[in-house]
Amino acid sequence: MSVTVRPYRSGGFEVDIQWRSQDGRRHRERKRLDITSKSAAQRWGEGRERELLVRGPTFRRKEVPTLEQFASRFMDGHARANQLKPSGIAHKELVLKNHLLPMLGAKRLDAITDEDVQQLKDRLRHRKPRTVNNVLTVLSMMLKKAANDAWHHARHRLQSLLQRVVPPGGGETGSLKWKSSARRGRERTG
Repeated sequence: MSVTVRPYRSGGFEVDIQWRSQDGRRHRERKRLDITSKSAAQRWGEGRERELLVRGPTFRRKEVPTLEQFASRFMDGHARANQLKPSGIAHKELVLKNHLLPMLGAKRLDAITDEDVQQLKDRLRHRKPRTVNNVLTVLSMMLKKAANDAWHHARHRLQSLLQRVVPPGGGETGSLKWKSSARRGRERTG
C-alpha cells in the first residue's frame, strides 16, 4: 500500500495509489488532480487509499453493444467519416442488411464466437468465395473498430476472434484459391 504524489507536466499533481486486495491481487489507481499543493494531493490520496481498502476498487464496465446496435455507429464513424465512396458505403450496408444482421445482429460484440463465424460461413457456402470474403471483411472491420473503441474489458476477446475471422494471406476461404494467373484467365484450382 503506497501513495505517491508527483507533479503533472501540465499543472497539478498525479496521485498514484498501489495496494493489494484481500484476495492478494495487486491494484493500481492513478488520478490527476488540479490541486495547487503537494500536501493536499497527498491527503486526498491517503483518503482515497482508505476508501479503496474498505470498499475495494469499483469497476465501471460499459455495456457492450450488439452487432445491430453497433452497425449504425460503424457506418457513421468509419465509412462516412472516412469519406468512402458511395458505392463502398452501399456495399457495406447491403452486407450488413443481407448477411450479418440477420445472423449475428442480436449477439453482443464480445459474445460472437468462432462457432458463429463458422455458421455464417456455412450459411454462405452456396455463394461465391468473393462474396464470402466480402462479408467476412465487413465483419472484420467492425470488430477492429469495436476493439479500438472504449470497451476495454472486451478488447482481448474481440482481438482474439478477429485473428480467426479472416484467414491470413488475403482472406481466401475454403479450398478454392485463385491461381497467380487469375487476372488473365480467372481459373480456379481446388
